[in-house]
Amino acid sequence: MSDRHRIPLFIGFLITMINQVFLASMFLAMVSVYIYPLGCIVRAIGWLILGAKDRASAIASGLAILFLFPLVYLCFLKPELIWRTLSIDKSKVVGFALILWSIYSTIELVNYILLASYTRLFYVSTVSAISIVYVIAKVLTTIKLENLGELYPAVFPLLISALASCIGSLKIHNRND
Repeated sequence: MSDRHRIPLFIGFLITMINQVFLASMFLAMVSVYIYPLGCIVRAIGWLILGAKDRASAIASGLAILFLFPLVYLCFLKPELIWRTLSIDKSKVVGFALILWSIYSTIELVNYILLASYTRLFYVSTVSAISIVYVIAKVLTTIKLENLGELYPAVFPLLISALASCIGSLKIHNRND
């Protein structure tokens, strides 16, 4: 696979990694509000390109991100729109967003395992499973999740996953190469 097909995934994971660094800092966490959509869009494009060229399963990741991340983002920016439109309790909007995030993150996780045939770095990327399970557990065991600081422990496995995926994406090659 030529470099031009690897670049969107690399850039998407790089932006995601930077986003996690900002989330890890209490002072810069708000910057991630602006970076998160860009990372998601570029990553989704990368997955779709990879799917079209070599790995059909990657299309599922691209589509899941493209369809679910806008809802996740909207839950945080306009929660009242979500609870009015979907008739869910105001206190459940953050949990709803996190479940949507968990869905597309799990689909990406499956693709990390599949991409490990290109490079074992993608096995390292599966550390994101820790964050996915942690977030789901928090949502299911917390009546009202208002303090996103409770999710802070999930940031570091996601940072490691993004770093491994960033480097690993540069090692993806066409099966015919």
